[in-house]
Amino acid sequence: YLNEAITFMKSAIIIDPKSNVYRSNLIGLYREIGNHKEAIKIGEDLIKEKPEEINAYLNYSTSLVDVGQLEKAAEICQLGLTKNPVSAFGHLTLGAIMKNLGNYKKGLYHTKKALEIEPNIQNGLLNLSGLLQDNNEIDKAAEILNSMIKNEKSNPSIYLNLANIYQVQGEMKKSEDTLLKCIELSEENYRAHFLLSLRKSYLKNSKLIDNILSRNGEKIMPISNKIDFFFAKANILHFRKDYNKASECLNIANKTKLFLHPSDKDKIIADANLVSKDYLVSKRDIQPFYNSSKKNIFIAGMPRCG
Repeated sequence: YLNEAITFMKSAIIIDPKSNVYRSNLIGLYREIGNHKEAIKIGEDLIKEKPEEINAYLNYSTSLVDVGQLEKAAEICQLGLTKNPVSAFGHLTLGAIMKNLGNYKKGLYHTKKALEIEPNIQNGLLNLSGLLQDNNEIDKAAEILNSMIKNEKSNPSIYLNLANIYQVQGEMKKSEDTLLKCIELSEENYRAHFLLSLRKSYLKNSKLIDNILSRNGEKIMPISNKIDFFFAKANILHFRKDYNKASECLNIANKTKLFLHPSDKDKIIADANLVSKDYLVSKRDIQPFYNSSKKNIFIAGMPRCG
């Protein structure tokens, strides 16, 4: 459906070439399918054509984040905020970038600024909770998420974040129940499936795992969901001692991860190299993403890795 949406947006742009709404939507669609080059190109063009519109800068900035150009993304986002200093989404975007750059103080400042402008923006509250977790303020982070659930019981992202807090606190049963609630709200939340697939209780839940095993997964979008799906499926197959198919799923997950996050290639490969030598993939398969002469092989991540 994403390719059809891209075709539609291109047609709409031909009809109304001056509208930046269609091109903004097109950037989002290209990001979802992992076509970073096109997303960045459209972002650059939008800034040239609409230099006074903050959305042009934010679209470009988020596209740069996808390929790991965080410093440049922050610069572009800051420039956009000079056009509209009271953009909640602008501050939220910059706060998230600063968090990823490890700048807790600026990340917190811009996230709180976004919430001052729009107090109930859910992504802002989720980001604030994440920042507090990073700063080991776990109780405050949990308080925000529990407060969000009282007002919005149907957002699976809240439960996903809360499950992580419970795990950090050592409350594994609560964490598991919260992830199951996340799946109840969104059956295709493959991040929840992946996190649960690290636990034996899930691996013995035939209803949940048969649902995963019955799906092919190749056409799952956005691509980030596809990665989580194949890691989860690999864990299930490994638990069932179908090691060959587990290896195939891990290869797909890791190569897709490299495709989506080319700037993280060294970390992805290092994570994958933590595991058994029984799971090898030819370097040829990932040559476009990894040109190091240090290794001639790529070790796909074993189950329990992702």
